[in-house]
Amino acid sequence: MADAPLLLLPPWVLVLLCIIACQCLGLSQTRVTQQAIPTWYAQLKKPTLTPPNTLFPVVWTMLYTLMGVTLALLILTVQTASATHPALALLARLALASFVIQAVCNGIWSWLFFGQHRLGWALYDIIMLWFGIAATIVFAWPVNPLAAQLMIPYLLWTSYAVWLNWSLWKLNRDEVDTKN
Repeated sequence: MADAPLLLLPPWVLVLLCIIACQCLGLSQTRVTQQAIPTWYAQLKKPTLTPPNTLFPVVWTMLYTLMGVTLALLILTVQTASATHPALALLARLALASFVIQAVCNGIWSWLFFGQHRLGWALYDIIMLWFGIAATIVFAWPVNPLAAQLMIPYLLWTSYAVWLNWSLWKLNRDEVDTKN
């Protein structure tokens, strides 16, 4: 019953609202990130495979868009499966819960990394983020393969980001991570 009001929205409206919500998640991290990039982040020792700073907003805009579509598909799957397929609805709810967990970890990471300069704590967070994304894919695949597939680029980028976070922590831990 609690899910019924969203069914009144046309699916394209739900998709648009979910994309906006996910883009807002990204925008909420912009201030702390933009302040740190020309100052603190610029002074870090970086591994050779660090991408240029201009690549990050492009990649994240695409990823947040895919996340928004995934979120809408999961919500629609929960709603449609709830009435006819309780087991599938449970998987869809688990996928949705995993999605929320990874979104929270995503939001915390920038604050830890760029805002607090806590590279070690950010590494723990991004590993939890990776598992949240993986869980979303695993739970979503049986009930909505497209929703799961749309998360794969995010998982791949986050895998790279885990390595990058670890490398930055390893190269700079004596200078910047003394709080850990």
